[in-house]
Amino acid sequence: MLLDVLTPIDVDGRSEAVRQAAADLRRDLGVVCGRGDAASDAAAAPGADVTARIELTDDPSLGEGMYRVVADHGVLRVIAGSDFGFIYGLYHISRELLGVPDLWFWMDWTPAVAGRKPGPVAVPDGYAFASQPFAVADRGWFVNDEVLLMGWQLDNDPDQPWEMVFEALLRCGGTMVIPGTGNNSAHHAQAAARRGLRIAQHHAEPLGARLFSSAYPDLNPSWDEHKDLFIGLWKESLEAHRGQHVIWNVGFRGQGDSAFWDSDPTYDTDEKRGALMSEIIRIQRRMVLDADPQARTCVYLYGETLELYRKGVLDLPDDVIKIWSDNGYGRMVTRRQCNHNPRIDAMPNPADRGAQGIYYHASFYDLQAANHITTLPVRPEHIAHELGEVLARGGDAFWIINSSNVKPHAYYLSLIAQLWRDGLAGLDGAARPAASIAQAPSTTTLSSSASASSGEAEPSLASVGALLAGSSVDDAAATFVQSATRTFATEYYGEHDAAAVADAYAGYFDAAVAYGERWDERAGEQYFNHCPRMLVTQFMRDRNASCDDMRWAAGDVPLVEQIAVVDRIAARGAAQYAALDDRDTAAATVMSPRARRLFDDSIALHARVYRHCCEATHLTCRALWEGFAEDWQHAFFHAGLARREFRRAREAMLAREHGVWHGYYANECLTDIAQSVWVLSGLMAYLRTMGDGPHFFQWQRDFIYSREEQKIKTLLNLENHLTDDEMFDAMLVKWEDAD
Repeated sequence: MLLDVLTPIDVDGRSEAVRQAAADLRRDLGVVCGRGDAASDAAAAPGADVTARIELTDDPSLGEGMYRVVADHGVLRVIAGSDFGFIYGLYHISRELLGVPDLWFWMDWTPAVAGRKPGPVAVPDGYAFASQPFAVADRGWFVNDEVLLMGWQLDNDPDQPWEMVFEALLRCGGTMVIPGTGNNSAHHAQAAARRGLRIAQHHAEPLGARLFSSAYPDLNPSWDEHKDLFIGLWKESLEAHRGQHVIWNVGFRGQGDSAFWDSDPTYDTDEKRGALMSEIIRIQRRMVLDADPQARTCVYLYGETLELYRKGVLDLPDDVIKIWSDNGYGRMVTRRQCNHNPRIDAMPNPADRGAQGIYYHASFYDLQAANHITTLPVRPEHIAHELGEVLARGGDAFWIINSSNVKPHAYYLSLIAQLWRDGLAGLDGAARPAASIAQAPSTTTLSSSASASSGEAEPSLASVGALLAGSSVDDAAATFVQSATRTFATEYYGEHDAAAVADAYAGYFDAAVAYGERWDERAGEQYFNHCPRMLVTQFMRDRNASCDDMRWAAGDVPLVEQIAVVDRIAARGAAQYAALDDRDTAAATVMSPRARRLFDDSIALHARVYRHCCEATHLTCRALWEGFAEDWQHAFFHAGLARREFRRAREAMLAREHGVWHGYYANECLTDIAQSVWVLSGLMAYLRTMGDGPHFFQWQRDFIYSREEQKIKTLLNLENHLTDDEMFDAMLVKWEDAD
């Protein structure tokens, strides 16, 4: 039988979510099979005279999300017992029979990638597929730090990018989404629900409610003072989400994603804090169950909440799903907050009662060293290994993945989707000994002895299982990553260029720069933007004092020594990423035009951003050192060179805006490379003031006057004073080649 543009899809009487998935499949049929005369195309196909129709058949015996696809006498039948089963079955036809990969939109996929010409698609008689249970029960994305999606539109519709997010998530087998942060989440929740997605909630927004300080900006956000107002906000949210399938977040955080005792210092002991949070969680749980006895609740063991739980002062009901969280860099330990980095083990505990899951980051934003506009620079073998451990320890009820703006993180979102579908090959469902999950150096193989050398305490969990005979989790992770990377490269870049692309991804992870001893301590692009801004600020504020904001990265030492730490990392990164960028440029020259464009839009772009930002950070450090030596002219010059490198990084991103991606990077305001540019402009102004003020004539004479005129000072200057930009340009003429 044949699938073509005329293939009917019978979804009469089905839910809106199923009808939308069918509409996506119709679009895919048009893209793959062509929009010409489908009937004549079908007639021309040798030996093919039956145009299929797609029908949906109910089978209540199939569990949620399970489906079968069967071809029989001209009917391609999707058999399922739930909306998710029908949705996944329809997308299965698109993916497996038409060849449309899950992240097609975000990776600019077209049928040409597979070398396919428009025309009907033959489905063998007797074709049959039966899905298997997912490794993770509930799966989804947190579309967080979504600033790139906020200023970008498709077909002049600001909501259309979100529709593409929801479609991609469902294609990847997702069941739930946190559809943005704050007002964005409220705005897009209904569209996500129409797609059939369950609504999960931000860890900082209990019951998805408005933050207290947003609703009552003039009141102190104290539970003791305003208990009734907090409860009123929760009731408001329960009512607003009526009719949606919500997994409710219970807990109590402060305003602005912080500990509640930051604004209520009367809770000055762990016992007081744990007791209040336990009381509030039980109140929230009861409110949820009173509104919907079938509802589920979860609590994020994140930051200070995990610390309280590990100390035994947080009492949680057994039916609340425990959501463990990584540190933003792929490691299942508590996150660093400012200079506080306890790294408490955050792996699910198989000895705990009740369901468990994880909140995990493909993207993170911490104003320190994370990745937001680039692929997570941690080796994927470590990520696969870590998530394999999560499954082995029982964390299989709930995975919410911070997907951020999707496009920069497509590689890891694809890899994680494979893990939540099938798990990690090589595990037998049991965890391995605790000693073997200790920290590791920057190699693919994890070592049980690395914990002692890194100075990090070993995880508290005892051994609860063993490895498969003759195999190891690390071998499984390496094999999984090798296969997943090659598949990803083939699907999106094409078979011809898959090997070169896979090599480029491997080179990207090889080039990542360590800022610490542990495997997850790899510098994202934020390191090379926020750190230089911190150092510049401290230099201009008081260069004789240490920069408190940099103690996490460089220790509590004089500023000049902190600069040295950052400079060593930046200089190493600049060299490594320059070599990688050059290799990528050479590799791209022999790629097909379409693969080259995608390559330049994705992993090659990320390498280029790091190249320029690392070089900019290195030059910033050099400028600051010269400032310490009061060599103000060279300090100004190198600050200008640093600013130019930040501009080049920004320009590299903007150069990759084409087609539907016009405007995608316009609102890049979190790493905010543009801000790095103007911070360096401020440093240049400061350095010039220190070296050439208050009259600002000598540098002008030094760089644009002849040697004879420089010595004659009857008139201090003969033209208008140069701007900082003009002064830098004058310095370039004399110094750039010599520098």
